[in-house]
Amino acid sequence: MEDENIIFEQLAIFDLLSKFILTIDNQDAKVCASLFTENGRFENGSLMIKGRQKLYEYLLVHNRLGTRHITSSYLYVVSLDRATDKGKSTIVVFCSNSRGLSRGNGGPV
Repeated sequence: MEDENIIFEQLAIFDLLSKFILTIDNQDAKVCASLFTENGRFENGSLMIKGRQKLYEYLLVHNRLGTRHITSSYLYVVSLDRATDKGKSTIVVFCSNSRGLSRGNGGPV
């Protein structure tokens, strides 16, 4: 694969990650889960969720918690044979309480 094509593939991955984060933050578990293939998987450290339905159920928990996400430090490697792609990013997750999102001092944002 030419370097130019790899760049387009990486941009597509960044776009997909943005859609993933925004749909979680908009509490749209159904659309978020639809971004994955039927047998796709989501990994976060030792947590691994496999399958769109299981991911949907996991995302419903995020909806109830009212989480918000900030994503940075993207590192995605697109293989030349397009057989495998791997990536990592840093995601900071905020949870809300009955008064909304909280700052470090416990006060509302």
